[in-house]
Amino acid sequence: MSNDNKFLKKMVLGKLFALVAAAFMSVSSSATSVDNVSLRGAAVHTDTGREVYVGGLLLASGVSQSQTPSAMGGPRVQEFRILARRSSPRSLMGAIVLQGQVAASLSEPSSDVVAFASQVIANIPGSLYRGDIVEVILTRNGNTIARLNGFDIAETDGRSVADFFLGGWVGDEGPTKDFSSAIRGALDASVAARFNETSPNQTRQDELAAVFGPSEEPEPTVIEAPAEKPPVSRPEPVRETVAAATPQPKAPAPKVPAKPRPRPAVKPADDAVASIGITEYSERLAKFHEGLMIAVYTTVQYPRVSMRRSQEGRVEMDLTLGRDGSYRGVKAVSQSAYKALNKEAVRAVTSVAKKGMIAVDDPVVIAEYGDGDNLIIPVPIIFQLQ
Repeated sequence: MSNDNKFLKKMVLGKLFALVAAAFMSVSSSATSVDNVSLRGAAVHTDTGREVYVGGLLLASGVSQSQTPSAMGGPRVQEFRILARRSSPRSLMGAIVLQGQVAASLSEPSSDVVAFASQVIANIPGSLYRGDIVEVILTRNGNTIARLNGFDIAETDGRSVADFFLGGWVGDEGPTKDFSSAIRGALDASVAARFNETSPNQTRQDELAAVFGPSEEPEPTVIEAPAEKPPVSRPEPVRETVAAATPQPKAPAPKVPAKPRPRPAVKPADDAVASIGITEYSERLAKFHEGLMIAVYTTVQYPRVSMRRSQEGRVEMDLTLGRDGSYRGVKAVSQSAYKALNKEAVRAVTSVAKKGMIAVDDPVVIAEYGDGDNLIIPVPIIFQLQ
């Protein structure tokens, strides 16, 4: 068999993060309603190939992001700008709490952290959508509040909760060392641009205003690079890939639309899910995604024509299953530039689903992706030649 007909199917379960680059840039505080803070660090957090959020750390003048959380005084803002098309508040908060727990080497988070996270989950109506902004703010007087797109959703006295969450980012045992380095290092221009373009649209703000009441809607944050600085190239992240034997240039990362389309909300959790701890929910969801991606990446085959033409790309799909796991359909919601890659991605996911290789009996999975009688599960595939 010739080299052209040989390829290696390889699964790399990793994280997509922006690395350190570029010169210092600042961001106005209008998007946070907190005065005198500026963007110091930003990074993209992924989970099993799914981009979850772009995080931003905004600090007051004179405060360094290289300091420990306890040394960073207020006002201080930790922003989670949602990149996933849809996510549950429980999934997001579970991951955030788990990161802080690991960074602090704790067997369990404190009762104050759990109570605050529970407030956030309870007060976010339905789902989080692409463009939503969740903020954890350490105020000037040393208290901690949380906001969703400018609307207050949680509050607690003291700074211990804010320090715990930030420790999950800047600690040595944070999401990854690359993420922590990016947050604590020089601001990457390309990640700052994604941070800037990820904001809620007017329809979303109107929906929240109907729930929370009138509020002063913040204007989207604008980030401007100094004119004298040359363009900054975006380093290639570590990602889940379908790999071929011959190294080739990397395809550019897809852009995230600034204004998402509203999607059906996740139904409120039933008693079975409500009794599951915040971190356990996140861990069980991560386990489901790991199994799903292993099944998909052991099925997908890199198209030979794409290998010969050095074609790479990313395909995002919505897999629809019945609540009994039966196959209902696959839709490519974000395609690569190449028909062969798009076709193979859909074929692989369809094959896995029709063979019954995806277990959806966990109530966590049903709560996270339930939509009426169906489950709609996001599945990304990245084709990358190596």
